[in-house]
Amino acid sequence: MIMKLGPGPIGRLALSVSIAAAATLAVGTTLVMAYPGPAATATLVSGCSTIAAGKSCAYEFLFVNASGQPVTGAVVAFGVAGASTCSASPTTGSTNSSGDVTTTVSCGTTRCGTFTVTATSGPATASAKVTVPCTGGTLPFTGAIPPAPPPWLWGLVGAAVLVLAGGGLSLRRLRGLN
Repeated sequence: MIMKLGPGPIGRLALSVSIAAAATLAVGTTLVMAYPGPAATATLVSGCSTIAAGKSCAYEFLFVNASGQPVTGAVVAFGVAGASTCSASPTTGSTNSSGDVTTTVSCGTTRCGTFTVTATSGPATASAKVTVPCTGGTLPFTGAIPPAPPPWLWGLVGAAVLVLAGGGLSLRRLRGLN
């Protein structure tokens, strides 16, 4: 085969394709590159709906293709949203031969509330809603509106104002009674 190729990237590309084609014909083999197909669906297999502050839990997700077969070797990204002290480790993983992949979510001790752990590979996503309960008043309030002061506080403030303004009992009046 004789080809006249000009300079530049198109000429080099044509030469590369010609050499690859000639090598394939000469050897009689074909190069096949296989990559795992994209996962069509993801499902949470196991995990916790509640994690105590300072504790962790493992989450297992299953990824299958459109035929319902497990996807092997799919890269999965894990994320945690909604609780600033909870995190996933590892943050990425690959599905095994059964289509399963696992991450562990650990939560700190300074927040309580609800968060979502998510596993995503291509268009397939699975998630779980998880609660970190507030117990014994040891964790600070994490809502947007702060709690109201106790009602007895306003009575104490009112009494202090009366005493300071001279309208309540004073030490002079108490001494004068004796």
